[in-house]
Amino acid sequence: MIRQSWLTLLKGFYEKKYMISIIDFDYTLFDTLRFRQVALPKFFGLTTSEFNEYYQEIRLHDRGFYSVMTQIAEMPFETEKKIEIIKSLPKFLQDCKVDYLFPGAIDLLEQLKSGDNKLVLLTRGNTEWQKMKVNNLLLGDQKFVDFFAEVIYTEVLKCEHEDVVKYVGQKVVIINDNARENRDLLALFGDGVTAYLVQSEHSDNIKHQYKIWPDLESIRQDIIKK
Repeated sequence: MIRQSWLTLLKGFYEKKYMISIIDFDYTLFDTLRFRQVALPKFFGLTTSEFNEYYQEIRLHDRGFYSVMTQIAEMPFETEKKIEIIKSLPKFLQDCKVDYLFPGAIDLLEQLKSGDNKLVLLTRGNTEWQKMKVNNLLLGDQKFVDFFAEVIYTEVLKCEHEDVVKYVGQKVVIINDNARENRDLLALFGDGVTAYLVQSEHSDNIKHQYKIWPDLESIRQDIIKK
């Protein structure tokens, strides 16, 4: 009985202090727009406009998702050339290093990690392509993915994924650029959730009255104040 009481007290203590920081990848931490306008066209030897034709066509036929593997399959190359391109993908992504992370991304992650936080990376898109980007991103000798206690890849709505839903009832901070996704996540988590909406091309994809934060550093400073 006494043992059970102590266990209950300890559980309550940790649940009270433990905060779940759920952070989006594309357009939030990672400058995906610049990546697809600069790095990917260069990788394929295409102009930005040529690459964008592939990009839009692939998204049109795959639920709005882009996949580099689909693009390789559709390009007019011989099989051997396609195999060569696939083999070069990891090095290409590793060479991008931190160049395509937004300013302030690392400082924000370090700030969150310094407190009583569990960092969760939540990214929606073609799972194979998302894993390639996230797992090959290097910060010197450290892997970007090592910042996170958990990485959730999803092709369903973020608010519907079971690994997101499991955090309902806990103290949650959301950092994301997509207003529609934030609305759905706020509805899922209810009271006790704080949601930061970062400025991007998706931050006005619904009508809302949310505050739009101009950059990651402003969010970090707000978290410090709290």
